[in-house]
Amino acid sequence: MLPNHDGRGMVFYDMARGDPGLILVETQPSPETEKEVAAISAARIEGSFSPLEVFVMTRRSSEECKKFAAALGPETPILLDPSGQILTSLANVVFAGGNKPSLFAIAYNANQRVLGSVTASDQPMINACVKLVEENQINLPNHSIAEQAPVLLIPHLLSDADCEDLIAYWRAGHDEGGVSGYQSGEELNQQDSRQKKRRDTVLSDSSLRGRVMGRVAKRLVSEMAKSFDFQDFILEPPIVACYEANRQDYFRRHRDNLSPQTASRRFALSLNLNEGYEGGDLVFPEYGNQGYRPPAGGGIVFSCAHVHEAKPVTTGERFVLLTFLHNPERRPHPWSIPAVS
Repeated sequence: MLPNHDGRGMVFYDMARGDPGLILVETQPSPETEKEVAAISAARIEGSFSPLEVFVMTRRSSEECKKFAAALGPETPILLDPSGQILTSLANVVFAGGNKPSLFAIAYNANQRVLGSVTASDQPMINACVKLVEENQINLPNHSIAEQAPVLLIPHLLSDADCEDLIAYWRAGHDEGGVSGYQSGEELNQQDSRQKKRRDTVLSDSSLRGRVMGRVAKRLVSEMAKSFDFQDFILEPPIVACYEANRQDYFRRHRDNLSPQTASRRFALSLNLNEGYEGGDLVFPEYGNQGYRPPAGGGIVFSCAHVHEAKPVTTGERFVLLTFLHNPERRPHPWSIPAVS
């Protein structure tokens, strides 16, 4: 919490209300700040950005900030950090190992994910921030939703380069995928083309696995905490899989945590690695027939207790990174089949 210029305590997370935005950060008083404030005010009057949240953070006194408040209006919080502790921390994170400018801006998306930073060399900074927002904006049609599966769609989990590396790893070697089950009191994993037809490879390259899963886990922790109040979890070793149209690959309706070896799974992550295919949507028939298809680098998280299926790919190949979230104690889900003693 930081005080506004008028003395009211403000929390950024409370003030960020679902629009993309920018934070103008002044670590030390700079003559460029007035120019940037004027540019933001002019852009707002012209309507050249809308909607876009704007915050100012500075170590100036409340008296000095009155002119900024007059120019930007009451809808723009001006957060004061007289000690500079938070400002310095921000600068150290954004410009780790480099020179720390006295003025910079951070652009973020509607989910408060940082898109990038700009400095005074990118004058006016408001234009550079708007460009970052527009380049990363996902524009979906506005319509009312009558029924939807309780899933979480997370874009930008991995970069294009990460996705390409994972696809190359699959192409270097893979096997026909199996399904978990049990028979005569024994756990097993076997191929069953009546249920599943797909080729998989376990991501065993420690360097590649550490890089991509480190990025995925960092995003998952914050998103799962906010959406499902579930942040203490263990990730199952990931699989890279491919559904190929020429093979008519699919995974028919199933749940992900009913066998003894999968009983402690709580959530599944399906992360798409490419575009350029047709079919292959995820469907959750208990909640309607809508198809779910994250963009390349984006993923969908859903409860392992939900029935779902991967529809056949009709054109091209669909590559996907798959993993599961377990609770740390590996407690079985109450609906799962108990392990054989």
